[in-house]
Amino acid sequence: MGGQIVSDLRAYVILFVMASILVVEDDQAIAQMIKLILGRHGHLLRHANNGDEALGFIDEAPPDLIISDVTMPGLDGFTMAERLQRDERTSPIPIVFVTALSQIEHVSHGLNLGAVDYLTKPFKGLELEARVNNALRLKFAQDDLRRANAQLTELALVDSLTGLKNPRYLNEYLGQALPHSARYGEPLTAMLIDLDHFKRVNDTYGHLTGNEVLKELATILRNQARLADSACRYGGEEFLVVCPNTSLSAAATLAERIRLAVQGHHFEGVVEPLTVSLGVACYDPKRDRDQNTFIARVDTALYLAKNEGRNTVREAP
Repeated sequence: MGGQIVSDLRAYVILFVMASILVVEDDQAIAQMIKLILGRHGHLLRHANNGDEALGFIDEAPPDLIISDVTMPGLDGFTMAERLQRDERTSPIPIVFVTALSQIEHVSHGLNLGAVDYLTKPFKGLELEARVNNALRLKFAQDDLRRANAQLTELALVDSLTGLKNPRYLNEYLGQALPHSARYGEPLTAMLIDLDHFKRVNDTYGHLTGNEVLKELATILRNQARLADSACRYGGEEFLVVCPNTSLSAAATLAERIRLAVQGHHFEGVVEPLTVSLGVACYDPKRDRDQNTFIARVDTALYLAKNEGRNTVREAP
């Protein structure tokens, strides 16, 4: 019962939420009537005389809803809707067509173009209000769903412990970044960072402290990396930073800065200082067949760093 009351109240609020509405109508009297009816609810209303003018308004500021005539001089309502459907930025905008054409084929064609409702002239004010409210309710519900889906997608690409990107994100990112680098000749480098003797940290202080160490290391990487760089938790105590449009020497300088930052950081709950080993490599389309080959070269550089005493930076041969 209580849940139903909350749902009803939410629906009531949606009915009267202020929305931006674009009225596309060449008949000035009808356009004025629509504006008067809907203006009572506080909606922000703009008027365009035809589809061409409407597209200009939409390009400046996409509305929440479009109420459009079908037959107009210049660009008609159906052609305007077709163009809006081809653009992912404007395709979600709901359209309510208002026309004197009542044939079923016109209704069907309009709905197939993405219209959410249809009004036949002459119409009553209450009918217009009801259909607009329904269209807005649907629009806002779909917006909520898109935002929720975007958040879920983002969560699926983030490591839950450190908040950095995860290997799934890395695979998708490199799948686009490497072809871009090869096509435009822009250097792309990556570094693997491994926390030295991390098993000893877990064995001495416990896994909870170990997790806190990993989170602090992630913070250091976020602070040291540039805005264009992508820092990921690669697995366990290994992290990977991808640096687009960055030479090998510039990436090695960044790696050294990270090494010094970790060496000088006091990790909470750990007595002795901790260090990292880093391997750096620059993508070479002639040598690296795919992202796995590229990451393998970065890993080889990390192996050199660990094999040469740790707490150092080494570049891939």
